[in-house]
Amino acid sequence: MTQANFICYRGILTKIMCTPYSRNEPWELGATLYKGTIYIEEHVSAEKRQNATGTNERHKLMSYWGYRFETICNISKPMSKLRRIKTKKRHATTTHSDPETEAEALTQEEQRNQIKDGEEERAPEQQQGPKVEPQLNSDHEPKTKSRKLDDGTAAVNSDASVVCGMSKDTAEIATSARLESSIAESETEMVETIDLEDPELTGRLDGIVDTNLQYCTVARTKIGQNSIIMGAEVDCTSEPKKPAPHNPLSNYIELKTSRVISSARDQGNFERHKLLKFWAQSFLPGIPTIIVGFRDDDGNVVTVETFRTMEIPRLVRGKDGAWDTTICINFLDGVFNFLRKIVVVDDPEVTYTIRWAYPFKAIEVEFASKRNKFLTDRFLKRWS
Repeated sequence: MTQANFICYRGILTKIMCTPYSRNEPWELGATLYKGTIYIEEHVSAEKRQNATGTNERHKLMSYWGYRFETICNISKPMSKLRRIKTKKRHATTTHSDPETEAEALTQEEQRNQIKDGEEERAPEQQQGPKVEPQLNSDHEPKTKSRKLDDGTAAVNSDASVVCGMSKDTAEIATSARLESSIAESETEMVETIDLEDPELTGRLDGIVDTNLQYCTVARTKIGQNSIIMGAEVDCTSEPKKPAPHNPLSNYIELKTSRVISSARDQGNFERHKLLKFWAQSFLPGIPTIIVGFRDDDGNVVTVETFRTMEIPRLVRGKDGAWDTTICINFLDGVFNFLRKIVVVDDPEVTYTIRWAYPFKAIEVEFASKRNKFLTDRFLKRWS
């Protein structure tokens, strides 16, 4: 057996790591030292049993929604094995005219528009009046007329007006350029897509939610000077598992559900509480991807968002009430260092009870002697 300082399930590590920011959430663990390794299991405390008994139908329904989301998201074979069909796909390509011709046409059209705009800005009587040749004064400058205003200043108007038109040839060039640039040629090709009527896909809609089915992986990690072997339930994988020595962790995915975010308060609660646990749970074994289905109050998934585990801390950094990964990791390391000093009787039948409970001031460790033994005889025989 591979040697490690601690062997346990991932959920236990998650509880301990999140304790600095979830101080009012109690937990109780059992520990046994056997051949230099501390084995830890989770106890169902009296408070937890009481809470489970008092769970109302609404909470049970929301729990079911989470399992249902996992059922719908999973298929039993790789995507490459799904049935395929061929469909038509249309591509549109645009033919453009000669750039120089188009530029020339557009330039002349812009000139016409500028002149037209200038005419519209003139007073109506100037636009409709007769054309007047400019009259020059003795200095060969255009004559101007002025009228005095009430304040004694003078307003000056020029009698000269400029009229410019657009030739027929220029108009034809501009029209031709616009027509050529709008010509589209349609091309059709046959493409292969997944058949959405494949029984593997449609069967999920009527599939039974079985909470007893699960896939567990075993991962090894290290926190500080403490080596850890953990078992972790994994929701799904993006690729088929390859034979050793390939590491499948990079393809594993966690599936989660959360209430749809509809306010700044919802956003804050999601980042402070949900994202903390999502991150801790996936960070420990090294699962890189988390897919979250955001549901409404009727259980309908409204949006689906993908989170990268290692990017989650940056999403909350610097915000009010933000959690710090360093504090979480150091707290777990400190608890393990503490347990290695307390759990010292190397006997598979001897257990210790580790408790975090009200008033939530300190972690308590109680020597339970030979009560609550959890290492099975089959295990001890196999690794004796």
